[in-house]
Amino acid sequence: FVSNPILHLARMARLVAVDKNYSVRATKTSEDELGQLIDGFNAMLAQIQQRDNALQAARETLEHRVEERTNELAGSLSLLNATLNSTEDGILAVDLSGRAICYNDKFPKMWGIPPKLMESGRNEAFVEYCAKLVEDPEAYLLRVQELMMQPEKTSLEVLRLRDGRFVERVIHPQMMNGKCIGRVLTFSDITERKRAETPLQRAKAERVLASR
Repeated sequence: FVSNPILHLARMARLVAVDKNYSVRATKTSEDELGQLIDGFNAMLAQIQQRDNALQAARETLEHRVEERTNELAGSLSLLNATLNSTEDGILAVDLSGRAICYNDKFPKMWGIPPKLMESGRNEAFVEYCAKLVEDPEAYLLRVQELMMQPEKTSLEVLRLRDGRFVERVIHPQMMNGKCIGRVLTFSDITERKRAETPLQRAKAERVLASR
């Protein structure tokens, strides 16, 4: 009469401890102190089960939200990449530490940067490589250092390459909550435009001379 309820309660306790199954309940056979003990045990299991169910529901909700946010982020990144690759300009975004955050396909093609170098993700490596292609590498590197010291400054410059091309470089600061967190560089091949400007400038100069 005394030992059987206690042994039954012990078995239930072991079952809960091993299987983590809080839905089980001990069977009450009397209204005495042992019955009160079993009632207390079952009440404790009911509370634990309720909290466990609430925790599981919260976990499932969190996982669902994470999945939704992940899908939204993937969609945003896909749209961003499609947008970046739809332009004829080379685009490169770097953070303040000099790490490349993203770039479109046109950027390495415009400069002929090898894939392995692009995989490094180091803007410093890109700068060193591009410096070999411009007409005045020393001036190019000095200018890059100046701009790195002023990350919030907007810049527009024309770079003349050794192969005869002209590349317009535009740098805009990337701001977040009023704070500069990086820079976005846009490179445009303006070779045809520059070549068209030369005859026009020559014709303008001739008209000025003729008017005198």
